[in-house]
Amino acid sequence: MKNLVPKIIIENYGNDNLNGKIESTIMFIDISGFTAMTQNLMQNGNEGAEILTEIINEIFTPSIKEIYKYNGF
Repeated sequence: MKNLVPKIIIENYGNDNLNGKIESTIMFIDISGFTAMTQNLMQNGNEGAEILTEIINEIFTPSIKEIYKYNGF
């Protein structure tokens, strides 16, 4: 999730193509209680950060793989 702007938009911008349309679907995922969970885990320092990373990866990785599987971004 490092790229916040899709590659096609960056390429179009670099080619001075400032107009266009992309048919799209957007997915939004809200993790209930995430802030409280983060605050609790961060009290454990690096170990808490590692646990939080594992949780985030477990939640998002399957969805990201499916998006890329169908040439999404």
